[in-house]
Amino acid sequence: RKKEAEAAASRSIMIIRGVAILSLLLILVFVYLIFQGLHRGNRYRRELISASRQSQDLARIKEEFLANMSHEIRTPMNGVIGFTDLLGDTPLNEEQKGYLENVKVSAAGLMDVISGILDISRIEAGTFSLEEEETDLRLLLRETLVMVRHEAEMKGLDVTLSLPDNLPAAVMIDPVRIRQVLLNLLGNGVKFTEKGEVKLSVSFRPGQSGKCLFTFSVSDTGPGIPSYDLKRIFEPFYQSDGANTRKFGGLGLGLAISDGILKQMDSFLSVESSPGRGSRFFFTIAASCRNMSEEQTDSGMTGTHPLQESRESRPGTEAAGFAGKVILLAEDVKMNRKLLRILLSRL
Repeated sequence: RKKEAEAAASRSIMIIRGVAILSLLLILVFVYLIFQGLHRGNRYRRELISASRQSQDLARIKEEFLANMSHEIRTPMNGVIGFTDLLGDTPLNEEQKGYLENVKVSAAGLMDVISGILDISRIEAGTFSLEEEETDLRLLLRETLVMVRHEAEMKGLDVTLSLPDNLPAAVMIDPVRIRQVLLNLLGNGVKFTEKGEVKLSVSFRPGQSGKCLFTFSVSDTGPGIPSYDLKRIFEPFYQSDGANTRKFGGLGLGLAISDGILKQMDSFLSVESSPGRGSRFFFTIAASCRNMSEEQTDSGMTGTHPLQESRESRPGTEAAGFAGKVILLAEDVKMNRKLLRILLSRL
């Protein structure tokens, strides 16, 4: 019995030792796996940080490249457009006038392409910024409509403006970007509408934290947009109908740029449309606002109005304000200096 007890104790000791050794091995394996996991996690983290930095560097390089290329292309194109306008003031026969008009249209189209690609690249790179200032909203809207007047009249379209009587005149917004969005929407309305009207309307209501809520709406009586295209039209370079691209041209960037600008303003572009019933694009922004005095507001710009000429568009208005003053104009391109001398000599 004593031997059996000793044998049993020996087996127990061996089992305990085996379990202890196995446990130690498992602990070592577990520690090794943890170490490997931490090592891999750190490596993946470093790789992710590196990839993020590379992505940021690539975005910055892309932005710098596009900005430089845009400047290098814009500079001679501005000269082409400027001298083309001057050439239009010289005696030309009808055939020459036709050629000149084609040059002007082509140059303007190329400038639109350059501006569109640069804007969408800035938006995608996150380098797009806003510059807010107190703006006379009524005047801004009227000037914006003036800019689409010629094309609308050429097609026999009515372009109207509808404003509420209580619309605040002074609003803290980025006037350049708001005008850009509205011009994109109005331009599309005039481009795709064959008959009827294009209407810009603005509604106003008080908001929270001292802000005012403004809803801008551009509606037209054009062909409308199929339901399956309503979401995709905000994608860069997408156009609802390929035939329209061949007929009207354009890159399909206007709506994508407009939506990108509005997102910078904590807003977004919406659309209501159906084939044969026209389209309505609208957005709402929140901005600080105040009313101007009666002398500062244009009392004739409330309600619904046909397109009118702004004070700033009348010849001689700008020049009168500079009478007797000295202006320093700096320009590093010789061709543009010559163009500017000619233009300033006509003031």
